[in-house]
Amino acid sequence: MEVLKEALRYAALGYAVLPLKAGEKVPITAKGLKEATTDAGVLRGWFTRYPRANLGVLPGPGVLVLDADDDEAARMLVGRFPELKKASIVRTPRGWHFYTRVPEGAPELAARTGIFPGVDVRGLGRAYLVAPPSVVGGRRYRAYRAIRKQEELPPTPEEVLTRARVEREAPNRYLPASPEVTSIHDARLRGLLRWAEDTVARARPGTRHHTLLRVGRAMGGYLHLGLDEELVHRVLVQAALTAGLDREEADRTSRWALREGAKAPLVLPERRSA
Repeated sequence: MEVLKEALRYAALGYAVLPLKAGEKVPITAKGLKEATTDAGVLRGWFTRYPRANLGVLPGPGVLVLDADDDEAARMLVGRFPELKKASIVRTPRGWHFYTRVPEGAPELAARTGIFPGVDVRGLGRAYLVAPPSVVGGRRYRAYRAIRKQEELPPTPEEVLTRARVEREAPNRYLPASPEVTSIHDARLRGLLRWAEDTVARARPGTRHHTLLRVGRAMGGYLHLGLDEELVHRVLVQAALTAGLDREEADRTSRWALREGAKAPLVLPERRSA
């Protein structure tokens, strides 16, 4: 069975694996990527039970994957960073994945959307990727350059590290939270929605549409944790209006971004101890 064989191969390379619904990008298991594993016994059980399942891999914190939406975005990346030609490269139904190694001493990084036009950051132990031989929309994921162990990957380009680094806001920079945000009982989800509201509301002219798009796609990745999509949409639209976008653009951009982001669920970063 090809999918089981590949699942075991990825696990042997050090990549946690999870089963996805046949023909889709959505996890089969109840806890999604939190259940991704390298345990061969668990993988045999999953892919024997679901022989037509797609396959997802969750790279660890030391692997950063650049997810290019289409050929144009991929050409831009390779033109800007020729070293990506040596990355492990997967051809997706419409784009490309470039697997790179995070160098030692790199800053704290985040899986995020839109670090370049049409390019997202995945992996890092926080965001999984659909992997070969999965099929979505009748089209197969194929290895252009085989996925390799972390230590065999080329280092992540310095500019990518800079763009993907975690930025911590000073506590006194926040705007007063809207009542819809403060109504969220889960503190971590409330904080996430608060970040989204503040980031979009403070976007500068010339960056407002892109900021709403980036934040909306990120928030879509967290909807599976229990956030209400309509609530998130209302908060994003109101924040975009505060920033100066018109309602039609804010509504259209927010809805599209949330739908796109929901196709690639994310995991909340672990709390840091004081």
